[in-house]
Amino acid sequence: MTQKKYKDSFCRPIVTSYGQRLAGGAARNYRIGQFDDGLDEIIADAISAVHVKLESKVAAKQVIAQAARSSANRSRTGAIAD
Repeated sequence: MTQKKYKDSFCRPIVTSYGQRLAGGAARNYRIGQFDDGLDEIIADAISAVHVKLESKVAAKQVIAQAARSSANRSRTGAIAD
C-alpha cells in the first residue's frame, strides 16, 4: 500500500498528545489549534520571519555597496596623491 501524498503539509497524519491519530482536515485543524490565535498567529509569524530575512539581506547589500564606494574613493584619492 502506498502512502498518500498531501499537498498541504498540515494535513499529513499526526498523533495528538492524547494518542489519537488524525489525518486530513482533522490533522490540519489540530495543528492550527495549537496556536493561541490560530491561523492569524501562523500568518503573522510567517510575515515576521520574512520581514527579518529581508531586512538582513538589505543591510548586507548596503554594507557591500558602502565598502565598494569606500574602496573606489580610496583608489581615487591614492591616484591623485601619486
